[in-house]
Amino acid sequence: MAEHAEVLEVGTVVWYSTRTDRWTQVRVNKVHYDDVPPYYTISAVAEGGIIDRQTVRNKLVADANPPPVNRQYSAKSAAAVLKLAERSADAAALFKAIDRDQDGAITTRELAEFFEARDDVFAKRLFAAIDIDDDGLIDADEFGVAHRWAKETRDGMRRFFTAGSPDALFHRIDTDGDGAITRRELEAYLRDAVGGPDPAGDALRLMAAMDRDDDKLIDLAEFCAAHRKMARES
Repeated sequence: MAEHAEVLEVGTVVWYSTRTDRWTQVRVNKVHYDDVPPYYTISAVAEGGIIDRQTVRNKLVADANPPPVNRQYSAKSAAAVLKLAERSADAAALFKAIDRDQDGAITTRELAEFFEARDDVFAKRLFAAIDIDDDGLIDADEFGVAHRWAKETRDGMRRFFTAGSPDALFHRIDTDGDGAITRRELEAYLRDAVGGPDPAGDALRLMAAMDRDDDKLIDLAEFCAAHRKMARES
């Protein structure tokens, strides 16, 4: 967000980014002009939410709908997190199914048992990606962040691959013709050909989902593999 974004008026309802990257609606209660740029006192619109917290402008988004979740994952972590949305589009139901003892928290063992992991590597990788506060347990808010990222990434990839054949689309994005798509090339394509409010965030999301060897490049094989995967799941 721009450093000099417009000053919000008292009473304005906006979206606030919480510690778990979850967006919640808040109301501006006071504008503090004793610093540059101004900062704000906010409180949650819904009951049971935050009360009278101070925050800065770049944590507040004045849009009608909540912004997308742009949490970043490594290629291996992204592949693991995407399996959440593959299992279910309902985050609450999936959380309940994994949390076998119904204590409101998911452990590494419960993840391994649910996904029938043959070793601990997958479960530990997935657990580390979801456990934002690193307290050794995954609560419903943390799980929701990962599940939303997975669902929004899958939905974005489906829309992304409707632009034409994978081979033609790859070469359209690979503007320098070197056989690999960089983050900047992908971001430029999303900005100029697709549009949307956050091409930089969408580029990071798609890179994480397609860059299977984590070399920060997408080659044609990776690109086509991602296309085939989306085609099978459609």
